[in-house]
Amino acid sequence: MSAERAVSRRYRPPRSTSLPAVLDAALRIVDAEGVEALSMRRLADDLGIGAMTLYRYVATKDTLYDELVTLVLGDLASDPAPDAPWRAQLEEVLTGLHNELRAHPGITEIILTRRVPTPAFDRHREIVLAVLREAGFSVESAVDALTSLICYTLGFSHVERIRGGVDREEEARRLKSLPTEEFPHLIEAATSYPGHLSDRAFSTGLGAMLDGLERALDAQTGRT
Repeated sequence: MSAERAVSRRYRPPRSTSLPAVLDAALRIVDAEGVEALSMRRLADDLGIGAMTLYRYVATKDTLYDELVTLVLGDLASDPAPDAPWRAQLEEVLTGLHNELRAHPGITEIILTRRVPTPAFDRHREIVLAVLREAGFSVESAVDALTSLICYTLGFSHVERIRGGVDREEEARRLKSLPTEEFPHLIEAATSYPGHLSDRAFSTGLGAMLDGLERALDAQTGRT
């Protein structure tokens, strides 16, 4: 083999790519394998490009994370129906957020593992605060409510990811085999409990939180 042919075989011109292609590849990794599996080297390899080429599209890993959050949640960052009651507006925003986080569980991990708030999530914070302030909550109460509602939604979504692979029939059998005198209620719920991470459960928890916020608002404003 000639030296010219050997050099030709070793050299491969870099593939062309785009920011959407980079983000799609990164999202596939974090959804399938988790945030820890995503590295700039791994992403570059999956795209068939060099690491330096990748940095032309995303300068840092934190930038990549923010772009992914924006990609998945960007379409949700719009105001809810303005004529709806404040509870219905919050239900719309938080249920939509939960649905997207369930579809892309890697995004939940990104939000939860960042040591500082994710700027790409600011629009959602703004929307929830706007609804609460318009309803009559004080600034402090609105911030407390925002924190509780977002943490509930993120936490529920995170547990769904972790427990998503549980075999329901196997778990039902395990619960039924527990000692009757020690776990009578788990045994009674053995058929239902393995599917407890459901839309119904999320809505029930969210509704209970909104009930509490409504009572707090009534007390704050003197309504009965």
